Amino acid sequence: MSAPTPTNMLGRYSQALQDFLLRDDEAGLLRAYELGREAVARERGLLNFVDMHRRLVERIDAQMPASLGREDRSLRFLTESLAAFALLHMRDQEANAALRQMNELLENEARRIARALHDQAATMLAVIYLDLADAGREAADSVQSERVTRIVTHLDQLREQLRRLSHELHPPMLDQLGLVPALRSLTEGLTRNAGLEITLGAADLNLPTTLATVAYRVVHEALTNVVRHAQAQHVDVRLWLRSNRLQCVVQDDGVGFDLTQRRKRAFATGLGLIGMRERVHALQGRLHIWSAPGHGTIVRFSLPRSQTRRA
Repeated sequence: MSAPTPTNMLGRYSQALQDFLLRDDEAGLLRAYELGREAVARERGLLNFVDMHRRLVERIDAQMPASLGREDRSLRFLTESLAAFALLHMRDQEANAALRQMNELLENEARRIARALHDQAATMLAVIYLDLADAGREAADSVQSERVTRIVTHLDQLREQLRRLSHELHPPMLDQLGLVPALRSLTEGLTRNAGLEITLGAADLNLPTTLATVAYRVVHEALTNVVRHAQAQHVDVRLWLRSNRLQCVVQDDGVGFDLTQRRKRAFATGLGLIGMRERVHALQGRLHIWSAPGHGTIVRFSLPRSQTRRA
């Protein structure tokens, strides 16, 4: 009567490995690959998996007499098992590459729209201003003159809104002067318009273009969330380089929120946090958010400084 098949991963892997060491057949390699896929699906760590294999080999060596080619067969079994981990790594790389390409396309489109808003809208507004100036000079009475003045005031407001929108889509300062001046302009604008005290601490950072753009977008989104939801009085933004990585912290003294509930409602309440995380992960970065009701919010992210183009 044959022994029952173990139900846990360790037992099934051990049995499959022993069978392969004895028979060395294609069915054994298929079992190795399937066990590797199961380990990936269960989110079992690669190092943990390899360590399991090592311990089992040591146990088998102690229990079974040595045979010719066992070490080679053991390595082949492990290699086949790790193929599933390799495929997962390739998928992650492809997903990150796709995210990077998508972000670059979005940034190029935002840059194009921003230029169109700035150049074409500015040209049209200039013509309207000239026509209104002529209408003001030709006004028959004070009523018409006041009406022209009101229209000019509305146009001034529209011009300012277009300028602000163009800047938010893609700040030209980011391309021209780099990340820190662009963030300084952003924080100064929020201080004026939102009444929010923002402290920006950063050395002069010479960063790759892609890295600077992602960092700007994440900080911009974090500050936008503060303005919209946090009811904060002060925000502290810090950036620095350490171990060839850009580090950034955005911390506010606002009302905070329940992070677990926010994650559950992410798609219902907006994609801001999701977008931040995807931008950071696309550059092999890390992002962490801490918050609790009544205790403010901390957004911290780090990005590897491993690009060639400079901002």
